[in-house]
Amino acid sequence: FPIQVYRQPVPGKEALPFDRQQAEQWWNAVNQAVEEWSMYLPCRVTEKPEQADILLWRSPPPMRLGSNGQLPRFRTAETHYEVYLRHLPNQSPTLTHRMTIRIRPNQSPVYLLATARHELGHALGIWGHSLLETDALFFSQVRHPPAISQRDINTLIRIYQQPTRLGWSVPLSSAPQ
Repeated sequence: FPIQVYRQPVPGKEALPFDRQQAEQWWNAVNQAVEEWSMYLPCRVTEKPEQADILLWRSPPPMRLGSNGQLPRFRTAETHYEVYLRHLPNQSPTLTHRMTIRIRPNQSPVYLLATARHELGHALGIWGHSLLETDALFFSQVRHPPAISQRDINTLIRIYQQPTRLGWSVPLSSAPQ
């Protein structure tokens, strides 16, 4: 802690006005979602992606075929997890992780915020979905997107009470090269 969060910057003045406006709406939604989750877990924004635990990108999620060979339902975002060994000079490697979030920018501001809130919940550790429309981690978008619910918070608390080896040193003799 704090959790380091990187957000893709807004394009400069060379961008088309519409693209810049869309990027600014995305930026504002992502910032608000980070602030909301920061009330429960300490998050700090970094301007250096290589230092981030969570990377937020303004792009559609990649298209992948489902297990049946068909295109899946339309997705507005995706959180991807990467677990790896961090190698620092004169130290044993540590088991760590990084999350990459891709959020489709062409949504209304209300849905951008709901999507950012939902995906940040995944990146912070809530890997599953809720069955209740009143939770930010509900599995689908709803007409009136909810704020972070007490159930979302309770789930996060429960997850952080579980044992993990993330952040632990891995003896050099057992670390893959």
